[in-house]
Amino acid sequence: MKVIYPDVLFLVNACADYLLLSLTTYLRGSRTGRLRLLSAACLGGVQALAVFFLPRGWPSLMASVSGCALMCYFAFGYGGRRRFLGDCAMLLTASFLFAGGTWALGGSVGGTSVYFEPSLKVLLAGTLLTYGLLTLIFRPGSFEKPVKPIDITCTLNATDLRFSAGRPVPSG
Repeated sequence: MKVIYPDVLFLVNACADYLLLSLTTYLRGSRTGRLRLLSAACLGGVQALAVFFLPRGWPSLMASVSGCALMCYFAFGYGGRRRFLGDCAMLLTASFLFAGGTWALGGSVGGTSVYFEPSLKVLLAGTLLTYGLLTLIFRPGSFEKPVKPIDITCTLNATDLRFSAGRPVPSG
């Protein structure tokens, strides 16, 4: 019989969620405060506890989906449907990539099946390795739509003033 401590489950999930939200912020090119990321990560830790105690199947799946949406809302706010869904999709993509990195590292250190139980060291090493690789491969905001600069020219007392607005500042 396995013993799972709720405080360890919460802490490990909250730390992983913080890294996932941080990577999502980096890849989406948004500016989000650390306190918002921390509160959303703590919400993710609570969500992990809820999913653990729910019956398997639809209830736990719905709790996971709503947990992802709530974490994105707490971390990034609601900047419109497209932005919100993009944040959720990027968070899920980062989650899959972290899981793949941990699985690959776990397989290289002795895991032989599709399901394996990584130690905390393997979990942390896989997470940090994946985080480092993704931040090296992608530049900040690499998944954002490119914005064409807008040139503005104003004439005042026979003097031309020219402005160029590049990337808009995120609102939220």
